[in-house]
Amino acid sequence: MFLSFHNSVNCITTLADIQNCRNLQELYIRKNKIPDLAEICWLRDLTKLKSIWLEENPCVEDHGELYRVTVIRNLPQLQKLDNLPVQPDEMADAMRRGAELIHPMERDSGPAPQPGYGGGGGGYGRPQVRQTEPTTSLQDAVLLGVS
Repeated sequence: MFLSFHNSVNCITTLADIQNCRNLQELYIRKNKIPDLAEICWLRDLTKLKSIWLEENPCVEDHGELYRVTVIRNLPQLQKLDNLPVQPDEMADAMRRGAELIHPMERDSGPAPQPGYGGGGGGYGRPQVRQTEPTTSLQDAVLLGVS
């Protein structure tokens, strides 16, 4: 069964409701109002998703030249992004240069946003990225017996 969702040129602001569409293969949501590229994190478990058209949303414009590699890094199952095929060399580049996005549900419990990320307006604007250095919270230290 081939499933495609066309909802371009609307006022969609979040991708949260799409996370349950397990058989979705194509998603066309260009020209909407998605403010934060981290919204694509809602799509990570959609293993059948092969094509997404996200162009002309505020999150794309805000992310600039790293937009494409960031989407490919966070949705590595994609074969097509914004109607352009994902090339094998792009995947390697995405793993090097693309930002690892923080899921919107993880933001409230995580560390405070770094200056220049999250835009200060409810997490919108440039996406928050996960720190690559390991950190231990006070709660983790207690659970691990570290003092």
